[in-house]
Amino acid sequence: MEAPDQASGKIQVAPNPANQVIRFVKMEDQSSFAQIVIYNSNGQRLAVYPFLETEKGIRVDQWPNGLYLYEVLLGTDRTTGRFMIQR
Repeated sequence: MEAPDQASGKIQVAPNPANQVIRFVKMEDQSSFAQIVIYNSNGQRLAVYPFLETEKGIRVDQWPNGLYLYEVLLGTDRTTGRFMIQR
């Protein structure tokens, strides 16, 4: 398993590559409203998830293999990164 992606030290994303669930973890105490936006490799927005707790698991077992991009909006902060789905 590859090391978790730590975008800007604020968000940890694991496992990467994922096959069933990808986990987003807030590394700092972030009490403000947050959301996770997932895009495919073409930049098409696929889904938006509320990120209200410290950890959010997203099921990806129905998504095809490939590269995905994410954007996490924490208050006024924006963190981006990518993850793979591979089975």
